[in-house]
Amino acid sequence: MHVGSSRPHAIDGGLVDQLPTPRIHKLGSLRCLEPELESVLLVEALPRSNVPRRTEPAPAPPQPPETPGPFTTAQLIPVSVQGQVARFASEVAAALKRADAGDSGWRVARKLRPTPVAFSEAEALNECGWGFAWRRRDAQAPLTQEALWDAVRPSSYPHDQPCAGQPNLISAEHFTELAEAEGFTDRQVVSWIQHGFPGANMPNGAVLAPPHVGALKEAKSFGEQNAKNIKMGFISPACSFPEFWPVIIDPCNIVVQNGKPRLTIDKSMWTSGRADLPPFNTLVSLAEEAKTAGSLRLVTRARWEIFPGLSRLRKQENKNDP
Repeated sequence: MHVGSSRPHAIDGGLVDQLPTPRIHKLGSLRCLEPELESVLLVEALPRSNVPRRTEPAPAPPQPPETPGPFTTAQLIPVSVQGQVARFASEVAAALKRADAGDSGWRVARKLRPTPVAFSEAEALNECGWGFAWRRRDAQAPLTQEALWDAVRPSSYPHDQPCAGQPNLISAEHFTELAEAEGFTDRQVVSWIQHGFPGANMPNGAVLAPPHVGALKEAKSFGEQNAKNIKMGFISPACSFPEFWPVIIDPCNIVVQNGKPRLTIDKSMWTSGRADLPPFNTLVSLAEEAKTAGSLRLVTRARWEIFPGLSRLRKQENKNDP
C-alpha cells in the first residue's frame, strides 16, 4: 500500500507522478503541519471494529395477564374521532390527486393539505380500550360501527412471531440455526430477530400528519414508491380508516438523488404540537442505545458473517420446494 498516493493499492502507486504535489501554505497559516513518515504509517495499528459483541439472549417482551376485547368500532372509538380521521384522510387524498394533475399541481395541493390531527390515548379511545393498541380484523373493508378490533399483544417466539405471514421476512428459525452454526456471538440480535426489535417508548396516542411538499412535487414517484413498499410487505395498503389504532403517521417525503426518487419519513418533526405526543427521535437516547445495543460500527462484519449463510439457506429452501 502506497500511503498518500492517488492510487494507493496499485503496483506503481509509489511513483512520483502518483503522489500529491506538496502544498505551499501562505504566510501566517496555522496549517503548517509536516506529513507523517511512511515508515510510521505502515506499522500504525488499526482500531478493532466491525466485531460482533458477546451478549446474552434478550427475554421476550412481557405479556399482559389479561387482554380485553374484542370490541366493535362503536365500543372502542369515539364517533367524533372517527369523523375527524375520515375527513383528514379524504383531504390528504384530494391534495395528492391535485398534486398529480399537471406540473404545477403541487403548488395548489400544498395549500389543500389538512392540519395534522392528534389525540391522546384518552381522546383516541373509549375507556375500555386504554392500555392497548388495536387492530381491525378486516382493514380493507369500509369502517363500520360493527367492525371488530383485537388488542395488539407483544410478539414472542415461537408461538406469536412478529409480522407473521408478511413476505420477505428473515426466518427466525433459520437465523437461529445459522447463528449457532457460525458461532455468532451477539445473541441479543438473535433474540430480536425472534421476538421483534425494541423501539422507543412512544405514548399510546395518535398523530396523523400530511405528506411534505416534496412528496407533492413528486406525486407520481410518491405513489410508485408506496406501491413498491406495499408489494414488499414493508408497509400496509391505504384504507378508509387506519388498520391499527391509535397510530402515529409521520409526514413522508420524496427526495431525488442522482435522478432517483427515494421515499423518506420524518421522525423528528413535532407535528402534533403537543408536549404529550412527541416525535419518535426525541425519545431515542443515543448514549443509552450505545450501552444497551452497541455501536452501529459493529454491524458490518455481522452482515458478512450472516448473509452468505442466509443465501445458502434460501437456496436449500428453494431446492426443497415442491
